[in-house]
Amino acid sequence: IKDALLLPVEDEENTSPRPWGAALGQSFGGFCMMTYLSLIPNPPKICLLTGGIAPMLTNIDDVYCALRERVKKRNFKYYERYPG
Repeated sequence: IKDALLLPVEDEENTSPRPWGAALGQSFGGFCMMTYLSLIPNPPKICLLTGGIAPMLTNIDDVYCALRERVKKRNFKYYERYPG
């Protein structure tokens, strides 16, 4: 990712931090944003991640089993409310 990032150029005249707005990352963009934020010296005060970030320390089979059960329960709940 590092070679695809546009990192701010160091300004030798002005060494004070330059605050900037917010960062928004969705899905893979969220992973890119987290990498970018770990590389810059003065990150924004607000960072928004949308979508999900998979639990990184959990076995993927456990994650998908839990997801399947949750989706199954939500589907039953939906069809109970909206039969037909």
